[in-house]
Amino acid sequence: MGLNLWQTVKSLVMRNDAEAFDEVESDQDPVLELDDDVRTVITGAMEHAKGFSPKVIASWALGGVLALSVVTSAFAGGSPATPPNAPEPPSPAPVVQAAPESEEEPQASDVRVSVVVSEQWPMEDAEAASVVVEVTGTADDGEEVAQSVSVVPGSSRALILEPGAYSVAAKTSEVTLADMVFVASGQTLAVDGSGDDLSATVTFVLDEAKTQEIADAKAEAQRAAEEEAARQAEVERQAAEEAERQATEAEAARQARAAAAEAQRNEQTVYITDTGSKYHNAGCRHLKESKHAISLSEAQARGYEPCKHCH
Repeated sequence: MGLNLWQTVKSLVMRNDAEAFDEVESDQDPVLELDDDVRTVITGAMEHAKGFSPKVIASWALGGVLALSVVTSAFAGGSPATPPNAPEPPSPAPVVQAAPESEEEPQASDVRVSVVVSEQWPMEDAEAASVVVEVTGTADDGEEVAQSVSVVPGSSRALILEPGAYSVAAKTSEVTLADMVFVASGQTLAVDGSGDDLSATVTFVLDEAKTQEIADAKAEAQRAAEEEAARQAEVERQAAEEAERQATEAEAARQARAAAAEAQRNEQTVYITDTGSKYHNAGCRHLKESKHAISLSEAQARGYEPCKHCH
């Protein structure tokens, strides 16, 4: 059977046609019986060994048929047939695998952090001289990152960041300068490990609504202050008028008292003598010789003068 099997397999492979099996079976070869397992082995060899010579393919297919015969005989107690001088099946060509490309080590990037402000930003204000910018995030190796840097508005500062995802924002997102409110907007930043230089910007813009609120509140405070000043001035004016009125009344009262005292003094009784030119109070020593009662006003009208001893 070995020789017949070899010749049959070689003939089939040379014809390279699966329909050859049907022709072989139809000839009813008394020596070779091609069952389904043999057919499968031969057609498989023909399919997988395309490109080799028919002789090589036949050798390969015959090796498969013989292996099948060995297994079948082992279970059936028989011995497998061996073809005469059957060549060894060819070894498959080695597959050369391309060496994997070496991956580059991820590189950190230089990041320029800039602060941009609107034209209303009061550059002369000391509080507006610098802005603190915070950079937070997570590096690709899982490390938490938090850095801060002071940046002069209109300029930039450099940071070195490892590959990862970050957020860049102003530490104070809303600032009030010279009665104006500015709000900051930051950005997210992805460092991809290429080592390329990157940039990030924090921008401050004028919040017109909040700035107007401050202006309105300031105007209202000024109006209230002016009203209070006017009220206080009116109170002071009224107080001054009252003080002046009281002073006038007091002066008038004083003058009235003085006039009354003068009138009373003028109406008091004094004494004159027969020969003297003076008027005297009662009990004066010059009244020993003579003494005549008279009113002070009348004495003064008649030219009498006060006595130096009793007045």
